[in-house]
Amino acid sequence: MMNLVDEISSLLREHDISLASGYQRALDVLREEDFTANSDVMLGVNEAMFRHPGALLHRLERHSRNETEGARLIAYVAEHHAEGPLREDLLKHAQDEFRHGRMLGALVDRLSGVEGASPHVEREEHAENAVGFDGNVVGFLCATHVAEIRTFSLLEQYLMLSPRLPNTTGSKVVACFEAIHRDEVRHLVYTARHLNEWMRTNEQPGRILVNYLQSYSRDSWREISEMAGYLARN
Repeated sequence: MMNLVDEISSLLREHDISLASGYQRALDVLREEDFTANSDVMLGVNEAMFRHPGALLHRLERHSRNETEGARLIAYVAEHHAEGPLREDLLKHAQDEFRHGRMLGALVDRLSGVEGASPHVEREEHAENAVGFDGNVVGFLCATHVAEIRTFSLLEQYLMLSPRLPNTTGSKVVACFEAIHRDEVRHLVYTARHLNEWMRTNEQPGRILVNYLQSYSRDSWREISEMAGYLARN
């Protein structure tokens, strides 16, 4: 099981980012045993999903939609509410997310031809930790950073599980995940860099980040429960 705190801390050190006290407090949330990414339950559900073509296909479809919808919002915030280096970083981020949506969509098309896969898995779901914008750029970047932590942790698990896929599709899946993972690392780093700079002079971003991390964990437990229920029925 990946140690998420160690992974993120090491990653930020590699990019010469010294952590503000507010960010250190956020890392404490990631250390909690019941934080979703630390759970063997999450890994177990993802393992089962990789054995079920329909469930995996459905998850990838959702990821494709989320990446595209997120790209639109990031581009909007960049163009209308951000300035300087942050604006440039957000615009690059949006371009990456649009590309990820296309890559995952193409992967879904390829996997749809796999026996047992279905593009329409019917089950009740909640939005996956959707990021919104209420005019507060600081809050938006905190939410975006948490979304990047979520994607980073998921992709780490997906890459670990991908060798279990059939040889006919596994290499394509791994190539897609690896390409997206490289981009998501950059996104995690640049959002952390801006947040750490803000946290050196203001305690509010640290508190907002902690709240978003706690909310993400609660929402993810609900998502895990729904996926587990679907897999048990099928």
